[in-house]
Amino acid sequence: MTTHNKEQIRIRQVTKDLQAGGPLICKHEMLNCLQTFHPTSDVFEIRVIKAHNQQGKHLGTLSGYFDSPKKATTAIASANVGGNVYHTLNPLRYDCLARNINKLSAWARTTTQDSDVKYIRWLPIDIDPIRQTGLSATYEELMLANEVKEQVQEHLIDKYEGFDHSAISGNGCYVMVRVPGDKLDIKGFLAELADKFNTDHVEIDISIYNPARIMKVYGSLAQKGEHTPLYPNWVSSHRPWRYSYMIERGEQYNGI
Repeated sequence: MTTHNKEQIRIRQVTKDLQAGGPLICKHEMLNCLQTFHPTSDVFEIRVIKAHNQQGKHLGTLSGYFDSPKKATTAIASANVGGNVYHTLNPLRYDCLARNINKLSAWARTTTQDSDVKYIRWLPIDIDPIRQTGLSATYEELMLANEVKEQVQEHLIDKYEGFDHSAISGNGCYVMVRVPGDKLDIKGFLAELADKFNTDHVEIDISIYNPARIMKVYGSLAQKGEHTPLYPNWVSSHRPWRYSYMIERGEQYNGI
């Protein structure tokens, strides 16, 4: 099956899920994501941006602190809200859990700051197609981002012996690198990659170097603009919503 056909199947599934009115998540993918980033009993925040219920009522920002990927996945599914679902990448200080223990609450006033992070474990490389603000990516734009992702992965394998995994964020691509300790200059590292791999149509986000950075939870739905379903026919200019998902894991990789 071609990548193009797989894309059509995924978008039709999104349309079906929207029509059914159920939780807009893939629970298996979400649990796998959170277990990858947050092993053992790490504390992490789940944050839903511009959340709203199925009746369209706005709920502000949903936030909760978790020490269990399973509890976090269950909480997200039970909330059954619209909005973009994110998580903090790096381990948080245990005291943060007391802000909202293993549950999600609306209209959050306090979310994670850099000072809440125990240490840096992850370096995120976020590769996005350049487009107007507030729009989902077209298939062609997503494929352009994927081409840059492949180049970045080859560079990491050649220079640093690999990467941890790569993913589709919904509108672009992630490449995730594990970092042993706080010695790496992440801001400089991202700037170097951007100088090397940015094109007229795709760019690497150099603003996501701070320790408290949040990233998309795989298995959640990327929702920018309106969902443009595929019916009656596939149109390359459609800008549909997509589920985020992991593409591949690096082999025999121990971090840079």
